Amino acid sequence: MEPDKDGYVDLGGVRTWYAAYGDARADPLVLLHPGGGGIDARALDSSLGAFAARFRVYTPERRAHGRTPDPPGPISYDLMAQDTIAFLETVAGGPVRLAGISDGAVVALLTARSRPDLVSRLVLVSGVFHQNGWQPETFSPPDPEFAAYLARAYAEISPDGPDHFPEVVAKLDRLHAEEPTLTRADLAAVTAGRWS
Repeated sequence: MEPDKDGYVDLGGVRTWYAAYGDARADPLVLLHPGGGGIDARALDSSLGAFAARFRVYTPERRAHGRTPDPPGPISYDLMAQDTIAFLETVAGGPVRLAGISDGAVVALLTARSRPDLVSRLVLVSGVFHQNGWQPETFSPPDPEFAAYLARAYAEISPDGPDHFPEVVAKLDRLHAEEPTLTRADLAAVTAGRWS
């Protein structure tokens, strides 16, 4: 599905690419993709038509993913949540429905935890709240075919070029080894998106 709008927005120094689909007057839905890739057929693209029929859908690509460059320094879930908060305030408005898959679920959870006023509903798919929940192959998968797919997808659209991919892999491997570190009490404190 082709977006009706796409481009870059500066979010505190991170040149973030996003696309928008559906009626601009509809309620906003922000979809956060899994780690290691942007918005593509294996992540969210196959669902966009159904979502866009009902919502104004936004698909930001996080730092070092898809068309968004990798700024210097480490990648953390807190940084990506701050980027997402800036996106909600700057582009999507709020409150929004926020849905995330895998790494996107962790980012969505932290976003809702920090700014419940920006999130009306929250959907988390295949995420964890503590790094012990990740499978060992979360980002550096043992399946060479899938690893090659991720490298090709990165090379096709990343503004940093294909030679930068190993650095992104190292950053995300560190991320998955050390984060997130939420507790059950942290989860209980999330009020955004609860049905009343």
